[in-house]
Amino acid sequence: LVSQAALPHPGVQPARPERDEFEIAVARVSEELRMPVLGVCRGMQVMAVAAGGTLEQHLPDRVGHSGHCPAPGVYASHHVSVVPGSFVASMLGTDDLDVPTYHHQAVVEHPGYEPGAWHEDGTLEAMEDPGSAFRVAVQWHPEMMREEGTERRALFEQLAQRPDTVCPFLGLIDDRVRYSSETTEAHRCYAFGDPAPLSFEQQVRSTLESQN
Repeated sequence: LVSQAALPHPGVQPARPERDEFEIAVARVSEELRMPVLGVCRGMQVMAVAAGGTLEQHLPDRVGHSGHCPAPGVYASHHVSVVPGSFVASMLGTDDLDVPTYHHQAVVEHPGYEPGAWHEDGTLEAMEDPGSAFRVAVQWHPEMMREEGTERRALFEQLAQRPDTVCPFLGLIDDRVRYSSETTEAHRCYAFGDPAPLSFEQQVRSTLESQN
């Protein structure tokens, strides 16, 4: 994902413009309709870019380590510090969390969002929209957290329990979305179809308005 005029890092995979356009449309239209959204990993980055924010294209260039993504297909694990008084803290508490992570990009500017958690190297690990009842994003992968941990379920349960949630995984814009019974039971999820001849944003708007 490339933000605004940023140049992609030479070591990353080629951009997929149609995917970017579609996911940014989901982020923008869901915000306009005030729908609950949870962004995970790339989802957080998409939400920031959709709001006019920026990304740093390759974290190791700044932080000097590969702790956020040690190797292709390999999850890292590190601590994040939750911001006291944040909405994220109301769900996960204020103790440091050990989270699974797999990303080499990170959010730098995030208009309309406030920080929810940080890594000790200065990387933003969560953000939230203070003007929304539930518009939250995390840079880590809560679906990969240990089964017995309450933190694994908290974000998904809070989203799924909202009466205005159309699809609990609407905001999980990520390469490896995992649907599980604990978060999808009794909730409707919509599969977007062929966008032609409408633009991605027109199709997303039509679909979400019909489900809202």
